[in-house]
Amino acid sequence: MPDRHPSVPSRSRPVARRGAALVAAVTATLACGEPTPPRDVNLLLVSWDTLRADRLGAYGNDEWGESPSPRVDALAASGVVFETAYAPRGQTHPSIGSLLTGKYPATTGLRENAYPMPEEHTTLFEHLDAAGYQTGVFIANFEVAHPVEGWVARGADVSADGYGGERTGVTQKNEGKLQVEWDDRVERAAAAFLRGVDTSRPFALWTHYYDIHKPYNPPAGLVDRYGTSPDVSGPLEAPGPFSAPQLELFLGSITLGRKPPASDADLVRVRGLYDATVRATDDRLTRILQQLDDMGELEDTYVVFTSDHGEELYDHNRYFYHGASVYDGVVRVPLVVAGPDVLEGLRVRSLGRTIDVTPTVLDLLGLAADPEMEGVSLAPVLRGEAAETGVDHAVVEWQDLIFAVSDGRRKLIYNERHTWPRKAPYAYVDGVGFEIDCIEAYDLVADPFEQTNLLEGFDLAAIDGGRALPEEFRPLYRALRDFKADPRHSGEMDLDTLDEAARKRLAQLGYVGAGSVSDGRSDSMFADPCVTR
Repeated sequence: MPDRHPSVPSRSRPVARRGAALVAAVTATLACGEPTPPRDVNLLLVSWDTLRADRLGAYGNDEWGESPSPRVDALAASGVVFETAYAPRGQTHPSIGSLLTGKYPATTGLRENAYPMPEEHTTLFEHLDAAGYQTGVFIANFEVAHPVEGWVARGADVSADGYGGERTGVTQKNEGKLQVEWDDRVERAAAAFLRGVDTSRPFALWTHYYDIHKPYNPPAGLVDRYGTSPDVSGPLEAPGPFSAPQLELFLGSITLGRKPPASDADLVRVRGLYDATVRATDDRLTRILQQLDDMGELEDTYVVFTSDHGEELYDHNRYFYHGASVYDGVVRVPLVVAGPDVLEGLRVRSLGRTIDVTPTVLDLLGLAADPEMEGVSLAPVLRGEAAETGVDHAVVEWQDLIFAVSDGRRKLIYNERHTWPRKAPYAYVDGVGFEIDCIEAYDLVADPFEQTNLLEGFDLAAIDGGRALPEEFRPLYRALRDFKADPRHSGEMDLDTLDEAARKRLAQLGYVGAGSVSDGRSDSMFADPCVTR
């Protein structure tokens, strides 16, 4: 059952109206025969790259005696918090593709960064553009004019990316400095869009910020805010705009075992640096919400806040990043909604997913969802018309090789080919990968960090259609079996989709490397076959 926020009364807010100016505008639009939005409300979609849910104050982060996310926390208190929400992949492009289409990566075929989004999969902003909204898309780490990844800006009247035409030559050497500049460009472009909108007509704006992403290099004013100690290793003491190589090597050496395990102080400091970037990005949210308030539009705007994926931060395999993982630190993300007709101070315990965002937004705005969407509308919960989301499980994908399914209380990981993902830093050393067993199961209530595999030593050859599993995990196995049997999900990943230019761009950002190739894949290796173990 959902919980009320203890300090905020639960009520919904009526939709404010713009008056005679809007009536005149709608009348003129109808006279021209153009589509008109059914509701006089706006949308602000805000997503933060690499934001792990439990590093927000609203999701329980009290490590520092203060929250690193005061503005997100205030937004959460004024709206609805989905306590357990899942992204379908711990990687930006597939996850964002699902966020905008309401479909799993297996359905769209966008299963890896730099893969295309086929035209037949309509995005949220294409829906909004067709309905007559003024639309703006401003995203730090996609190239909106690129012939492959430019799908992210489909339906946008105005769009911009963080690269500002300067993507060529981006390397790990300078990424730490450029991330702040990319977010600055996005923030300026979004602010300019808002200054230019016709406030007699509804608008929809999406901003996606990137600076929380590795190498955890916060602005100078925040670098000493959290986790400082005389005992931390040198690269973690006071990272600056050009320290990305040292930070990458230091964290990579921990993962690859080329130095003793990190000290407690070092791990605290890594979390502190990460949270300082969260604090910096929280300030950006403060400024855009303040601009909406200054315009008199905030009360007429639905605000949807989420992320594409989280970050391991050393929970498994001494790994800090995200691209190789299917564990909850990476795939459990924040989902907060506030705005007109949305209850205040509601915390929802039943499951949510980022594939539910687009159908939810369309429902809130009075627009029809595409019947082919796999996500469902969460609007009845937001408006107090239902106590539960009706979502009984969420599926997580790692390409077409590893799958996980969770009901929010239990989780099953199915790795039939015993794949060990080889995203960075594994990509640069032969013969190593992110170790995931053939099958794993977790009690997320008792073991939220997934440290005790309840199926350790289980032989997949004896699974007997799931009947050999403990009773509590059988429904998850059946849900995963049905997911994989769905014709939309049964195809193998198209390994030829990623061209050489795309590979080079991803290599520059540390996503792929030049390690050994397994079965035509440079980003995975296969351990001992499951059936012989």
